[in-house]
Amino acid sequence: MLHADETTLQVLREPGKSAQSSSYLWLYRTGRGVAPAVIYD
Repeated sequence: MLHADETTLQVLREPGKSAQSSSYLWLYRTGRGVAPAVIYD
């Protein structure tokens, strides 16, 4: 089982983007019954 979340956030100094544009952060986490793992992308 895998849980995922997509969150928008503002990055002030991201190359090639203005401070008003949206960026995304994805979080993946394994579910119960398997080795715990968390990945931020």
